[in-house]
Amino acid sequence: MNLANDVLFTCSGYGIAAQALTAVVRAHDGRGPQTALTYSILRALSLSSPDELIGWTYADPSWARIAALVPVVVSCADAGDEVANKILLESVEELASSVKAVVQRLGLCGEDGKGSFPLVMVGGVLEANKTWDIGKEVVNCIYKDYPGTLPIRPKDVYIALCLDSHAVRLPSPEEPHLGLQAYVCTLRYHLHASTPAHPEAFQQLQLHAL
Repeated sequence: MNLANDVLFTCSGYGIAAQALTAVVRAHDGRGPQTALTYSILRALSLSSPDELIGWTYADPSWARIAALVPVVVSCADAGDEVANKILLESVEELASSVKAVVQRLGLCGEDGKGSFPLVMVGGVLEANKTWDIGKEVVNCIYKDYPGTLPIRPKDVYIALCLDSHAVRLPSPEEPHLGLQAYVCTLRYHLHASTPAHPEAFQQLQLHAL
């Protein structure tokens, strides 16, 4: 991860946290607005200065370690920090755009765009937040173009029963911070003409933590 990057668009817990770290460094350098993320992230990591963030990041740039900062970003956004809010809103819009593109390409909502389809919501980022609800914001964004969207938040065990076991890895209880990535089984099926183990699963779009 390069903290000097000006733009980082990705729909994962890692991406959200990476953007937050970049925002802190930019604020410290005078290249970006001041943000409550600076104090909150430094406190969470027991660091004394933003200068220490680069060393902290490169010491272990694993996805899980970076993504664990997502709750800090959500807390700052919930408290009204504009930078944190912007990071989450951009992630929501990017994920929603990915879903809408697939819905349109596969005609899941019919010619008039008003048909219904299930949208399965799985993953810590989509499920765990009680205040700034990322999953809810994603659904609301999709609703604007596809009002027939039917969001579903089932238990992981039920998802496992309807998914091709070779196409998806469910998050374990030890990985609540992973997630916010569009995983679209239907797109994989249509583009590669593979035969799914459970054809009925390919009528759903999966928002999944990978």
